[in-house]
Amino acid sequence: MTEKRSITVTGRDNVDEIDVLVVDDDAAIREIVARVLRKSGYACRSASDASEALEKATRRTPMLTVADVRMPGRDGTWLLKELKKRWPDMAVIMLTADTDAKTAVQCLKDGAEDYLVKPIDVDELKIAARRTIEKVQLLREAREQRTRLDMVSQ
Repeated sequence: MTEKRSITVTGRDNVDEIDVLVVDDDAAIREIVARVLRKSGYACRSASDASEALEKATRRTPMLTVADVRMPGRDGTWLLKELKKRWPDMAVIMLTADTDAKTAVQCLKDGAEDYLVKPIDVDELKIAARRTIEKVQLLREAREQRTRLDMVSQ
């Protein structure tokens, strides 16, 4: 039996409540990333391209999307921009086999929280996912606190 890890940053009792969308045209990479994150306790869905990812995110918005930069058709950089335009609070981690620093910098400028180079280091992926989700939770909690304070001061 596997042990479930909890994140209590914003009162969530279990990471199972945290939805992650994994997007990669390579089925093997997609499955490995999803398996690692599931073993860390996250609820994972997957998509094989940017269009499918956008469709799935529209139906149920994930807290975190992990997406490959290079995919046929609309690539991961297009997906990143589209996700951030529609859901500015969504966390996005980009994956790539490309070690070009320009691509990494551009992804970070476009709103990615992190950028990981393939082959993926499993521990690095787990740390990046946890750190990114905690950041999103803290930002949401701060916004909720500001809203409550604004309501009290009116």
